Amino acid sequence: QLAREEVLAIVEEVENHNRYCTAHIHPDGAMKRAIELGVHCIEHGTLIEEDTAYMAAEAGTKIVPTLAVMAALADQGKAQGYPPEALEKLDMVKDTAVERLHYMRDAGVHVGFGTDLIGAELQKEQCIEFGIRAEVFSNLEILQQATGNNAEILGAKGDIGEIAEGRYADILLVDGNPL
Repeated sequence: QLAREEVLAIVEEVENHNRYCTAHIHPDGAMKRAIELGVHCIEHGTLIEEDTAYMAAEAGTKIVPTLAVMAALADQGKAQGYPPEALEKLDMVKDTAVERLHYMRDAGVHVGFGTDLIGAELQKEQCIEFGIRAEVFSNLEILQQATGNNAEILGAKGDIGEIAEGRYADILLVDGNPL
């Protein structure tokens, strides 16, 4: 939705301030364009193709898939008042989105963790993202995505994303191996 010059200006400006930019993208062609223009991170990446995944990995473009929102909306969207047109579009992509994670994994894309769930009712579905990703990624990979990978995306590596002295952390203790 932005002109090439606008995207380039955004990338240049955030880099001038040691920050990053991310783009909200579903279609593959738009992802290719964003990667070519230097966008640092892509939210969603739902319709990524294999060649674009390799392109992202080579460029160092990070991707944060958000599969829980598709599952939650497929289940609760009608009751939440989502328009039928939006639910029809969702139905066209929800089943292939998980398969496209294979492209990201195989290409070596830096994958972050997110859900994009907004609203009191949908917020309750946050944890389903773990189970959805488990169809493609190991438990260790998912844990890394939700911690260290996200810290790196945010430019906060060394402050968050790991359990170490001097780091900020929310810690959940479990009786057993979390992997």
